[in-house]
Amino acid sequence: FLIRRACACAPPYSFANFLYWFLKVESEGARLVAGGSAGALGQSGSSDARAHGPMYRAVLEAYLEALPGPIVSVLRDQHAYTDRVSDCLSKAVAHRGNRDAKQRRLGDLLAELGSGELHGRTAPSPVNPKVLLTGIDPAQVKMFQSALYPAAVCFRIKPQTSPAVKALEQRLREAREEERQLRLEAAESSAAKQGGLVRQVDRLQDYGGGSGAA
Repeated sequence: FLIRRACACAPPYSFANFLYWFLKVESEGARLVAGGSAGALGQSGSSDARAHGPMYRAVLEAYLEALPGPIVSVLRDQHAYTDRVSDCLSKAVAHRGNRDAKQRRLGDLLAELGSGELHGRTAPSPVNPKVLLTGIDPAQVKMFQSALYPAAVCFRIKPQTSPAVKALEQRLREAREEERQLRLEAAESSAAKQGGLVRQVDRLQDYGGGSGAA
């Protein structure tokens, strides 16, 4: 039923997209466990992967065989981004040095990728197929201090014109403005406290100087 519904869905193929990536992630989890990387999934996740991995792989294989050409093309474009970004992350993690050195290396690799193989290439976002990825922002890379060195990567997107997206962009702008205002108020409050402390110290010094003269 799920495969039939996914194959029949209309652009931007949201249901087909989510079903594919769900099956892909679950199948990859089972592969990691089989390859000895169970620690990355945790004990409960490893047990689930062992129990259900073969089922997910079988469904994924049947799904891929049934997919029509346009959906296959969309998934191929998405993999052009996800596979190459993952490859850059693997190379950056293998790079010698601390977290900051690895993060700089990841930014350099993504910059090369964005200006080379992915230049001018677009793809629907796997997270939201209605959003079109148009590139990578290598300056907005964040690698976290962890044994696995996970990273956050920012993608550039095509401007959207739908009311829902415009409303979301407006909320984001309001959130940024609210954050800026809170930071400004915190800075002003801190400056006011420091000024009050200086005045108190001045009064204490005046008091101390006066009593010494007496």
